[in-house]
Amino acid sequence: MSLETNKYYLTNRGQEILGGAISGTPINVSAVKIGSDALPSDEESVRAMTALTAVQQTLLINGIVTQKGEARITVVISNDKVTTGYYARAIGVYVIDPKMNAETLFAVSALDDSYIPAYGISAKVNQIYTVHIVIGDAQVTVVGDGDLYLLKKDALTIDRIYPIGMVIPLLGDNDPNSLWPTTQWEKMAEGMAMISAGETYTSGATYGANEVTIEKCNLPKVKVDITTEDAGDHTHPSLTGISEAGFDVTNGGGDSDGGDPLRIAVGDNRPYHNNRYSATTDPAGKHKHKGTTDYLGDGQGLNVMQKSVAINLWKRIA
Repeated sequence: MSLETNKYYLTNRGQEILGGAISGTPINVSAVKIGSDALPSDEESVRAMTALTAVQQTLLINGIVTQKGEARITVVISNDKVTTGYYARAIGVYVIDPKMNAETLFAVSALDDSYIPAYGISAKVNQIYTVHIVIGDAQVTVVGDGDLYLLKKDALTIDRIYPIGMVIPLLGDNDPNSLWPTTQWEKMAEGMAMISAGETYTSGATYGANEVTIEKCNLPKVKVDITTEDAGDHTHPSLTGISEAGFDVTNGGGDSDGGDPLRIAVGDNRPYHNNRYSATTDPAGKHKHKGTTDYLGDGQGLNVMQKSVAINLWKRIA
C-alpha cells in the first residue's frame, strides 16, 4: 500500500516515546527537517526509520501549543539559506529520546515533490507548516492537518512591515538592500522633505525648493524716491531775452542822485525800487528727468530651509 501524502506516520521509537508521554513523560520536540529522498514505499519500513535521508533543511519552529490532548507544532519553511534548489519529498519531526538523550525521528510524512528554489530576488519562499499530534482514547496517531499557507497571512514579514512603496528613514550608512536581501530599495534624492498628500499635493510628486530667487512680482507694491543724475542740470532761456528789467538806480543816478528816473536798467543792475519785469521761459524747456534708485540688494537666492536634521530616506521598490 502506498503512503498517503501529508499523513504522518509514527516511527517505532516515536510510538514508545508518545506512550511515555501519556504516562507523564514530556515530549521534547527538537527539530523539523525536510529531505529530498522519497520515503520507503511500505509503512513497516517507514516506521523503522530513525532519521531522514538527504536532509536539505532544518526548519525554524515557530511555536508549539498543547491543549486538550493535542499538540500543534508550527514551523517556518523559507529558502533564505538555500543555495541549491531541491525537491521536498519527506518531512520529519524530531524529538529528544529520553532513554538515549539524543535526537531521534518521531514521526514522518511524505510530501508532494514541491520544488524549493535557491534563494533569489525573484524566488522567495516563506510558508508556515502546521503539524498536529492528537492523543485519542483508543489509539495514538500523528496527523498533518494540511494547514499550509503563506507566512504573511499568519506572521509579521518584511512584506507586511515594509510593503512596496514604503519610505523609511535611516541614520548612518545602513543600507536596507543589505538588511533585507529579499527586497530592493532606492535612496531618495538629497534635500527632500515630506509633506502630507491630498488634493493639492499628489502622492509621489516633487514640490518646492530649498532656495529661491525673489522676483519683481514678489516685492511690496510701493513707490521708491529717486535722485537724478548730474546730467539733469540745465538752464532755461527766457522768452523775452532778459531776466529782469526796471529803473536804474546806479548808472542813471535815479531820484537819489539827481539822475534820470526814467532810465531803464536790465540784467544785473538793481532796478529802481526793485520793480521787476517778469520773464517767461522758452517752451523748449519742457522735459523729463531720468534716474535710478540704488541697488536694493545683491540678487542672491533666499534660503528658506527650516532647522533640520539630515537622515537617509529609502523607498522600497521591489
